[in-house]
Amino acid sequence: PDGSLLLTACDKDVQIWDARTYAPMGQPVAYPGGLVTAGFAASGRMAYVAHSKGVELWNARTGERVGSGVNAHFPVYAAAVSPDGTRAVINSVIPPSPMPERALHLFDTRTGREIPQLPHIDWAVFAAFSPDGRRLLSMERVGMHFARFHVWDLASGRDLFPPIRTSSSLNCPPGFGTAPGVFSPDGHRVALVGSRRFAVFDTESGTRLAGKGPPYDDEDSSADGLAFSADGKWIVCIDNRLGTSLCDAATAKPRADMAYVPDAIYSFSISADATRIACSYRVGRGVNDVVTATGIFDLLTGKLLHRLGDAEDGIPALSPSGDRLAVTGTGTRKDETTVWRLLEAK
Repeated sequence: PDGSLLLTACDKDVQIWDARTYAPMGQPVAYPGGLVTAGFAASGRMAYVAHSKGVELWNARTGERVGSGVNAHFPVYAAAVSPDGTRAVINSVIPPSPMPERALHLFDTRTGREIPQLPHIDWAVFAAFSPDGRRLLSMERVGMHFARFHVWDLASGRDLFPPIRTSSSLNCPPGFGTAPGVFSPDGHRVALVGSRRFAVFDTESGTRLAGKGPPYDDEDSSADGLAFSADGKWIVCIDNRLGTSLCDAATAKPRADMAYVPDAIYSFSISADATRIACSYRVGRGVNDVVTATGIFDLLTGKLLHRLGDAEDGIPALSPSGDRLAVTGTGTRKDETTVWRLLEAK
């Protein structure tokens, strides 16, 4: 969060780097199984990796293991770690079924003990903690074209209000940098994808605060991902049918003076003020496959500021200050991360 460290992850290990000198901080942390997600917790003091066999945490600067982590009995499908690193939520695929469980499992990462189980009626495919770690947002699939969102009080293990059903054909689990639902920075609101783009709800009562309410019936305009600006005033709406736009969080309406970013976006990172988006995006189709690139767009004008190279599936991450961009999987070396220092576009 302070921009001093950079974490990169692959299917075998995680490495932390000094973000000023780009020297490795200690040895890579190896783990069994395939990568699910990785990141920082406890304001950057801890790092974590969730993989197909569980969740592990360690001191981001010393490499010392923190707590017992989580050992999963079955292959992990999706996972999330609380902001303070003390809790983790996972769900699994129980063979021979190819689909995830109809439940989320919450663990204390210090002891490895499971706390409550959060039951779902349908397949649970996504989870995200609130900024204070007291609540959890989860999404379950309802058939092929609908989703149901829950906001849980983790102290009691109960829904705070009846689940919210939306129309959404979002592929799950969501890829890196995309999210079908997101808490506002203060945790008092939650934005959820659905047809007619998205809507914003109060996390205490479930009251809709902005956006078109249910029933959702326009599947052609379902959003693909959401992100709040750091001050909570704006929401970036990733919509690969209508175009990515910067929306007022109070009204859920796009800014009238902006242009849409036109291309399909696969993974993204936004600047703190939500005026720029770094993304892997589609630029056309080749002879046998889709052609993609990695670049930075101005969200107010839709202008491409920087094209940083061609990539099949580059995953970008802007630094907190917005002056650097790390991209994994660009150019001819898909196993490397490139760091770019950003200059003003001419």
